[in-house]
Amino acid sequence: MGLYDDEIRKLQRTLADEQNELASRRAKLDADERDMETMKDEYRIGKLIIRASVGTVLALVLLIGGCAGLKPQYKLYQANVEKQAQIAESRAKAEAAKYEANAERTRAQGVADANKIVASSITDQYIRWLYVDQMDRLQGQVIYIPTEGGLPILEAGKRGTTTEG
Repeated sequence: MGLYDDEIRKLQRTLADEQNELASRRAKLDADERDMETMKDEYRIGKLIIRASVGTVLALVLLIGGCAGLKPQYKLYQANVEKQAQIAESRAKAEAAKYEANAERTRAQGVADANKIVASSITDQYIRWLYVDQMDRLQGQVIYIPTEGGLPILEAGKRGTTTEG
């Protein structure tokens, strides 16, 4: 067993827990998006019902107004009905916009939470584990390690010498 096996297992468990948390948050975000699509569909249906109702009322008014000779009153009534239909449609649009904004906030919060999870999982211990893991895989190869100044430690003595006999 290696020197860092316990530490590696601990980091692997932590990473698995954080991946599970991230999957859970993604599932909630997907559910919120499905709810938003349902609300949009309900808004569209309500809009169609309002238009159909306005059309029916207008048709009835035309029949009644035409038969009774009440054209000036009909025009006033028609304007009032159209105004009320526009108000209802505007209210429906405003409500849909509120739901869409709420869904966007929820999505953004999910992304922010996921980013926090990922950012918090990158620790010095994890980086050390990656370093040790890489060292195990690269046995026998030359490795240049950067120093504080960003310059590699050179192996000039080993590479430049030849043995003559």
